Amino acid sequence: MGHNPGHSHRTIRPLDYLRGSKPGTGITRATHAKCPGHAAYIITSWNGVREEYVCTDYAKHGHTDRYTSRPAPSQPTDEASVEAARKQRRTVIDNNKSWFSAEKVRRAWLATFLTRKSPPKGSAAFLAGELITGSHQLRSAMEHGRASMLHQLLGVTDRDQADQLVTTATEARAQVLSLAVVLAAYEASTSKDTWRNGNETMGRYFAFLAANGYPLAEVEKLCLPKPSTKAPGPQGC
Repeated sequence: MGHNPGHSHRTIRPLDYLRGSKPGTGITRATHAKCPGHAAYIITSWNGVREEYVCTDYAKHGHTDRYTSRPAPSQPTDEASVEAARKQRRTVIDNNKSWFSAEKVRRAWLATFLTRKSPPKGSAAFLAGELITGSHQLRSAMEHGRASMLHQLLGVTDRDQADQLVTTATEARAQVLSLAVVLAAYEASTSKDTWRNGNETMGRYFAFLAANGYPLAEVEKLCLPKPSTKAPGPQGC
């Protein structure tokens, strides 16, 4: 037993404040006796002293406060869990900052990369594969006319100037412009959440950039495709 902590305590509730497992039922001293949070406190008032039975962490032990709409969230109580949560939060904050820094470098690199007169080796296969796959990012850019990123990377201000680039392009340069359409669509779909949301399309995108000389930042490496864990199948002749 101990001294009453008060009814406004974050985790402790008197038993008569709690709902039972069945709708409309309460929790009694007898039914709560085996709960790990079962405890009693001394209540002193003008008419004497009495015991009040409580649950010391009602949300953690699956009870519901009958006077609130939902159980209070159970907070990590051990030091290791608290420190792990803090570390995860620091990682998110640090990676978000790194992402915004890398984004400026990446887009400047793309703008220079797309000035080339002929496409890099491997770009035809990459471009064909992306057009056949028809990812959501690419379809969205094409269907909704989202060309601002394309214009930014090509150094033009509007569609007329972009059309002029195509009109005056050689066959090889036109292939670079086609590649620019796909890369711009993927770049426009990136955000600070890209590094933590595994995505096959973004994996292929960052792998292509790396294969063509772009120095990935550590946070961008998190977007690369994960190595396959499947066991190799039987080899054919």
